[in-house]
Amino acid sequence: MDIKVMAEVYRLGIAIGYFTVQDVIDWADALIGSLEQPPYELIDISLSSKAKPIDVCSLLHSFYGSPFNDSPLYIMLSMLSNEHTSSNNLAKVAAMLFELIDFIQLEDCSKGIIIDLLHLSDAYYLAKQGIYGDIQAVENDIKKFLQSFEI
Repeated sequence: MDIKVMAEVYRLGIAIGYFTVQDVIDWADALIGSLEQPPYELIDISLSSKAKPIDVCSLLHSFYGSPFNDSPLYIMLSMLSNEHTSSNNLAKVAAMLFELIDFIQLEDCSKGIIIDLLHLSDAYYLAKQGIYGDIQAVENDIKKFLQSFEI
């Protein structure tokens, strides 16, 4: 898989709490060990053990740039789907899913997915607050949405 795409997956993952700084460093270290001439940005990421997650996000974003590619979002959604399947903790996965809205690059994504994420986020919030809707129905909608990204 393209290194830059994976950098964006790790950026999204660390931003929503799916990955830790150490996970990102481990990924960078493994790549550095496998490449004959690793990019400087990758070495910089590898040396960021004392950095805050937001700073590592910035390093990953500068490495990825912003080419039009919605692959990182689809990969992250697939990972969240797998997380839900393995942990069966919908509340945790839903929180990460809705955090994702703040960190995706809108110009790089399918508008349909953005609309689905916004709808599910709003429906979940309203149902949890008891304002509108049934929480069980919304949770079922979230599960269906995530299942569409299972590998």
